[in-house]
Amino acid sequence: MPGVNYSGWGWDAPFSASGDLDAVQYRFVQPAQTYRLVERSTGGSAPAPLGILQNDPRSGEEASVRVLGTSYLYVSTACGTIGYRDFLTAGSDGQGVLAGGAGAGSALHAMALPPSSITTGSGILIEALLLLNPMSGSAGFVDNTP
Repeated sequence: MPGVNYSGWGWDAPFSASGDLDAVQYRFVQPAQTYRLVERSTGGSAPAPLGILQNDPRSGEEASVRVLGTSYLYVSTACGTIGYRDFLTAGSDGQGVLAGGAGAGSALHAMALPPSSITTGSGILIEALLLLNPMSGSAGFVDNTP
């Protein structure tokens, strides 16, 4: 992908697509109502995202979900500027958004690894590190700057 320095590594878990997910690649996905099916994430909680979709499956096809490691991730600045080391949660459209701006109760799902801050826009592709143990964003976790 242009403009993204990506040296991805990780572990992908196999699921199946609940509906067409061909426009959801590199967005957060969540468990669907049916066992082993995933759908586009609708936010940072209830149900929490499983990971980031790596392929573009049609309904019933295998959906490869990155649950550990780094991945491309589409992000939006709808909740604020996204910089290096900022914590991200899933927005209502499956894109990563700044966790602190998403509101109380949003879990942290990834850490942004862009080469420079993203101040405006949507559908911007960056590298992100998936977090193993999502923490509540209600304590105001906006970034990871010491």
